[in-house]
Amino acid sequence: MAPGGLAFSVDGATVVLRWSAPTVFQATSYVIEAGSSSGQLDQANTNIGNVVSYTASPVPPGTYYVRVRAMNNGVASQASNEAIVIVGASGACVGEARPPAGLVSSVEGDGNVTLSWALGDGSAQSSYVIEAGSFPGATNLAIVDTLSGETSFYAPGVGDGTYFVRVRAKNACGVSAASNEIVMTVRR
Repeated sequence: MAPGGLAFSVDGATVVLRWSAPTVFQATSYVIEAGSSSGQLDQANTNIGNVVSYTASPVPPGTYYVRVRAMNNGVASQASNEAIVIVGASGACVGEARPPAGLVSSVEGDGNVTLSWALGDGSAQSSYVIEAGSFPGATNLAIVDTLSGETSFYAPGVGDGTYFVRVRAKNACGVSAASNEIVMTVRR
């Protein structure tokens, strides 16, 4: 059983993580995992002892995908829920990002792809995150922050294949739920 209810708060460059202990798995310590994309460990993989909260400071600006695992005698539990933590976003959190709507794509010769979408209802976004996978809901092929508030994205030279694509809005409050998912086939 995994730790539950991973939650976080961000104050400037300080991140506080909190979670609940697993009910079946007896934890002797916890490991915090963080990556630059979902499921990755390229930012942190740290054993923090037998506590159910952790404060990290100073944390460099960026977007972190964070999970916690309970440990017992070198055996790790399943991962907790994954939290998307944004540090150093410009501006204060004034309203959550709303999911974009109406995602569509066009594919032209040589794998040149244009994605476009509409603003989510009442959304206050600073950029968008495009996710692509090899099956519905997956992000195993791409997670790209557009670093722009533009509602279109051009990707030249995309390789042949079938892609399941969605987009999320991002602002100082976090990342929205996903837009509609489209299935895009690229054949050169």
